Amino acid sequence: MDLRKLKSFVVLAETLHFARAAARINMTQPALTNHIKGLEKELDIRLFERNQRHVSLTLEGQAVLVDVQRAVSQLENLQQTAKRLSSGYKGVLRLGYVGTSVLDPTVMNLIRRFKSQYIDIDIIPVESDVNRQLMLLQQGELDLALVRRPLPLYRSLAFKDLVCNKLNVVLPANHPLASKKSISAEDLASESLILHDDPTGVGLGGAVANIFQRKGLVPHSTHLTKEVNVATALVAMGMGIAIVPDSQRSLLIKEVVFREMEDPLAVTELTLCWHKLIKNQSVKLFIEHVETVLSAKSAG
Repeated sequence: MDLRKLKSFVVLAETLHFARAAARINMTQPALTNHIKGLEKELDIRLFERNQRHVSLTLEGQAVLVDVQRAVSQLENLQQTAKRLSSGYKGVLRLGYVGTSVLDPTVMNLIRRFKSQYIDIDIIPVESDVNRQLMLLQQGELDLALVRRPLPLYRSLAFKDLVCNKLNVVLPANHPLASKKSISAEDLASESLILHDDPTGVGLGGAVANIFQRKGLVPHSTHLTKEVNVATALVAMGMGIAIVPDSQRSLLIKEVVFREMEDPLAVTELTLCWHKLIKNQSVKLFIEHVETVLSAKSAG
């Protein structure tokens, strides 16, 4: 059934005025009349009572109006989906992430708002480390990745910084350093540190290493873990001290305390990455969404 005829019926039913309805759907009044007559012939019922001064729905018109409105909505959605499919839309967005990224309020807000706006796009979360995410992006096995700087540069990948997180020191609540408001690299040099197991100079591990390199220091001893949440739990067990993004403060563990670093450069940037040769239309939609939300946030 012709979508244009169905829309003509719906708009005329709402306005009950041929001239206003024709203007609203950008067609001539004779064309609108022909649409209504054609639809009445197809349905084999009379939809409107009309004369030179008055237009009203017939009982049959009233009876089918809701069904026609629903059909128009479904057909318009079908057209939009077909348009996206023709331009590479898959309806699925494979989003890689490091564990700490999903705790960040900015990231949670971006994803929540995107899902509410594009309910027909499924987001498949894929948790992985920085290097593997970047590799999967280049191989086309991921659509987007949420990773932490510092990062290696790849010509095939594009980057968009989302939010800058301060790095916090996680200490056992009874540790002598817990009495200080802020912690220096010198304070930590003789401590046993629990570090994120990232490739050298990359990600959260690279950001923490930079803190000590700027001071010309080498930590006394280190233990590696692939999970930042696990690092915080190990601190609670008395296994050492960790340096984590401030978003980890949302983990309520009584046995630990969080303290800021004295170093103003002790930060890590959460970054969105994607392949420059975008084939999946939903990637473009997500990037546009991110840019719109972040621009509005900075303007406000």
